[in-house]
Amino acid sequence: MANKIIIPAYKLKLKDLESSIPNGKFNKIIFQCALKTLAGNNATFSVVVFAGKRNLGKWHYGKQLDCDLDIGKPDKEFDLADYSKPISIGNNEVYHSHFTLKEKKLAKTNKKMVKQDDLIKKIKKILKDPEKSQNAYLTFTAKINSPLSFDVSIDGTSASTNPCPPNQPGN
Repeated sequence: MANKIIIPAYKLKLKDLESSIPNGKFNKIIFQCALKTLAGNNATFSVVVFAGKRNLGKWHYGKQLDCDLDIGKPDKEFDLADYSKPISIGNNEVYHSHFTLKEKKLAKTNKKMVKQDDLIKKIKKILKDPEKSQNAYLTFTAKINSPLSFDVSIDGTSASTNPCPPNQPGN
């Protein structure tokens, strides 16, 4: 009897991300797993994405984007027998922290957040180039460290997602 979580590799066209939110501006990208099938004790998930921007203390999110399978990349299969603790499948995010060069070099600066900051900057740079942005894709692969997370990459820049902090709906 198999008990697996299966999450295929996915990709998202960058132009779709930009057009999903009013005025195309964002500083956070949210990743959610959506149960696609449940067969033979295996749960297969798809991935949906939202772009968000904070304005006047409130988060505003664009429309939900369904991601495309990244054909040619293998599915990630996680056998639940390999995990002694529960696995959390919550929202994940990459966030633009707006680090200065000086802040990036400080030892106390969270290096994971610096990589996320660099990833968002790279995405925004590609979106400013009409030629590059036409065929640019974000790609992401699932991993489990206890909560589920993703490695997100574009054009040689990558970062790992953070679990989203819980908050009030609409914040």
